[in-house]
Amino acid sequence: MTPAIEIAVSNNRDWAQHEFGAVDFGDKRLDKRIIKIAEAFAKQPNASIPKAMGNWADTKATYNFFKNERVDMEPTLESHLKQTIARIAESRKGGILCPQDTTYLNHTTHPQTEGLGTIGSNAKNPALGIILHDTLAFTTDGLALGVVALHTWTRPLEEFGKSKEAETKPIEEKESYKWLQSYQAVTAVQSRKAGPQTLVVSMGDREADIYELFALAHQAHNSPSRRRGIGARPVQPLRRASRKISVGLYGQPGNSRHLHH
Repeated sequence: MTPAIEIAVSNNRDWAQHEFGAVDFGDKRLDKRIIKIAEAFAKQPNASIPKAMGNWADTKATYNFFKNERVDMEPTLESHLKQTIARIAESRKGGILCPQDTTYLNHTTHPQTEGLGTIGSNAKNPALGIILHDTLAFTTDGLALGVVALHTWTRPLEEFGKSKEAETKPIEEKESYKWLQSYQAVTAVQSRKAGPQTLVVSMGDREADIYELFALAHQAHNSPSRRRGIGARPVQPLRRASRKISVGLYGQPGNSRHLHH
């Protein structure tokens, strides 16, 4: 276990300072507030804001923090990413796995929330919320090292049901561009600190099996991209019928690779 991870386990205050001490919102009061908020939610991750804060003064300050236009996800994530990369560099057991996937945050029961988009398929009564696509880093033993990339967006209500029109758009204007953004974030981690001695693997499910992603991997490595089959492993789903999932690695030795199944 690395020293950084030991801090997270032993002391919530030190962990919050360690992860978000480099955040710069351009206002020292906001910089201090995010550390206090992170410490509170480290103690009670499932708590509401009032319960986590413990008193009205801190609760009000937290709501004001999230309303402040200076507060942004980018500097928050960048501070945490620095520590994530440090943990990746310190890891000495095999490679680093970076799975990416999409989560739908459903806020339909909060009708007064501004800026929501559609997240469901019900045309008559669509669910409302925010789409989040994140990429995490794990050791091969399953130890979480942190967040590598995080993207959020909303689907405008007026575009609901126009998925066929999206087929003609360039990849940069499609939601599937999220897979390429995540892959680029993983390769950036590889080049920043992980070093050529650490194998960093970008992972995606069947939805990530798109031409543009593999074309990007081919271009990034500046040589013919190759697929090295690891084999097929049996998977027993909830139903009795069994199936096999083929797993492949795309990339070159000593660099980040993309794996899909």
